[in-house]
Amino acid sequence: SYPKQQLQDTDWNIFIAVKEEHFYLSVYQKPDQLKIHQVCNYQKAEDVLFVIAQFVNHLHLDPDKIGVQVHGELGNTQSILDLLKKYYPYTRQISRIKSLLYPEDLYAYPSHFFFNIFSLVTCEL
Repeated sequence: SYPKQQLQDTDWNIFIAVKEEHFYLSVYQKPDQLKIHQVCNYQKAEDVLFVIAQFVNHLHLDPDKIGVQVHGELGNTQSILDLLKKYYPYTRQISRIKSLLYPEDLYAYPSHFFFNIFSLVTCEL
């Protein structure tokens, strides 16, 4: 689960699951409080950075004290990872979480079909 992959040196951890045209943003405050989980569309790496920066700015968080973990489709992940490392020093790539595996064709459906169930599952892990 995401809480088990949080960086130990940070109080806030952001997880980005990158797909071809959208990404999932999950934000945890230690020890394992899910603060936000949302689906966002993007066209370029800067779009992902913008969404994270908005959240960080809204909560007045220090970018040097936030863990950012990125996983997903390799072709899109690398450019996002490289950009985020410029602004968030605790950025790293992680492997897809095995406990949250679900069929790839699930992504073809609108996110609200499974969003609430996914949120409930991640909150209880």
